[in-house]
Amino acid sequence: MLSHYLHLMTEEGMTFGRDLVIKGSQERVAPVLMTALTTILGLIPLVLAASGQPGKEILYPVGVVVLGGIITSTLLDFAITPTIFFNYSGKAAVKVAAAILSAKESEKSRNGSFPEGNTNFGGEESPSTQAAVLGPGRRT
Repeated sequence: MLSHYLHLMTEEGMTFGRDLVIKGSQERVAPVLMTALTTILGLIPLVLAASGQPGKEILYPVGVVVLGGIITSTLLDFAITPTIFFNYSGKAAVKVAAAILSAKESEKSRNGSFPEGNTNFGGEESPSTQAAVLGPGRRT
């Protein structure tokens, strides 16, 4: 979720706020649910295994614990992560997004393009980068 919020800020030019968190969360519902449901479907045989068969007495508790963890983490990913991100990470998210944009700008000016996978995010953000992330007239 967090990387998608940063993607919306850097690639799609959204400013930090409630709309960013809502849009980012809505766009991640399908991928997160598909992953969780696929894992849950794979665990159903372990959870429904008859405990009378040899070896199943170890697999059943493991299946129940993993299934509970998948369900819990999926629910927390939809409820807690966006709330905490919105309430507590505003300045940090803006700084990270500005650093990403600054790194892309400097790499582009050096090479004429930005190679995929480059994670060199050092350096100060330029005023144009701050304006792109924060919106016009706002500074960190």
